[in-house]
Amino acid sequence: GNLTRLDLMGNLQLSSTIFPAVFEFKKRGKPILLVPSQQGSCAPYDADP
Repeated sequence: GNLTRLDLMGNLQLSSTIFPAVFEFKKRGKPILLVPSQQGSCAPYDADP
């Protein structure tokens, strides 16, 4: 496929510390998946501006 980037930075439950395989997904040497480096707080996501 042609997926070049998938930004999951807003996902508070996902992090590279609990999903280390995230670093294996690369295209031309650059990471495809972007996830937070640490798991976020337990606060729920607030989509209100």
